[in-house]
Amino acid sequence: SKYYPLKDAAHVKAAMDYFDRNEKNFVPRERREYAVKVAHEAKKAAFKLTPAI
Repeated sequence: SKYYPLKDAAHVKAAMDYFDRNEKNFVPRERREYAVKVAHEAKKAAFKLTPAI
């Protein structure tokens, strides 16, 4: 698995948009891991989360 750093709010938004479009393609473990990591970075950037995350 590759790591894509979320350096700013634009990266966090792109990650959330990707997740919203593709969450059904993730197995449950990967879905949770992705959502937790994006949520953590979003909170650091004071970015509002989408409902799926």
